[in-house]
Amino acid sequence: MTSEGEIFNPPAELARVHIRNAVEYVLQYPPAQGKYALENLLSEVDSEYFPNTPEKALIALQKSPLLKARTSLVRNFIIVLIKKLISDADEYKKRNKYISALKTTEIMHKEIHDNVLSEKFSDLIKSLKNDKLNIIGLIIQQLSEYWIYIDNDVQQRLENYVQNLPTTEIFRLDSLLAFKPLQLYAQKRFCKITQEELFDLCCFGASHSVIELSINLFLTPNLYYSKVDWGKFILENASDYSLDQVKRIIEGISLNDQVGNSRKIRNMITAFKQNRKLNQTIVENLIEENNLQKYMSSKNDEDNDF
Repeated sequence: MTSEGEIFNPPAELARVHIRNAVEYVLQYPPAQGKYALENLLSEVDSEYFPNTPEKALIALQKSPLLKARTSLVRNFIIVLIKKLISDADEYKKRNKYISALKTTEIMHKEIHDNVLSEKFSDLIKSLKNDKLNIIGLIIQQLSEYWIYIDNDVQQRLENYVQNLPTTEIFRLDSLLAFKPLQLYAQKRFCKITQEELFDLCCFGASHSVIELSINLFLTPNLYYSKVDWGKFILENASDYSLDQVKRIIEGISLNDQVGNSRKIRNMITAFKQNRKLNQTIVENLIEENNLQKYMSSKNDEDNDF
């Protein structure tokens, strides 16, 4: 202790103890707050080896300044991550890293995370021009919980965009069909799909959503003007249809055999009978129960051309 006004002049040994303690408990660690801490966090996320899954990102960020960060640091970190996400949404690897970091921040600081999104998210994406609306779609499909933070006017813009999805973006339609808030608008766009667009959409196989919609469009041809021959599509993808889906098609044909000409229906039923993934006894029973035996092909009458 020293008296008031007296210069503190510790002995060398005590000075060394103070310096050692400062290094051990303060100086060896990166800044925990402020600009340098934010730069440190962002540098870690932008690094080549930052995890692209929330589970692994949580392990990494629990050892960072984010663990005991002040509200201002967490807020700034979230805002910058969202800006980076919007800027680099088209880059798959970067997008996944930013999304992982955001989800981790939500786990560590949920209240701050939710407040920032409520205040800032819609404003950050509102300035995007129409030709960049696909970016919002990319983000929302992976962060579906963010939909509630988008203002109504921006939601409406996105709904109109999906309903009139450009041909160049048709490959995104599959995931949009599975996204509940935009599902209705994606279905409306699907009803207007062309043969070429359908080929691009299903080049690696038809998804469950596409299979389901193809049945509806095939069985209700008078309700929609379609540029696609859905009977031909079903025939070409017959091996992708489940037993329940085949049952719906057979029952639908029984109720309205005007959905296709007799040759088309015969070829479709033959394809279902040839699908070894289905229980053939059940398929044949369905055909008989719905009085469609007349469409069953003989060995000398098999023709899969429409």
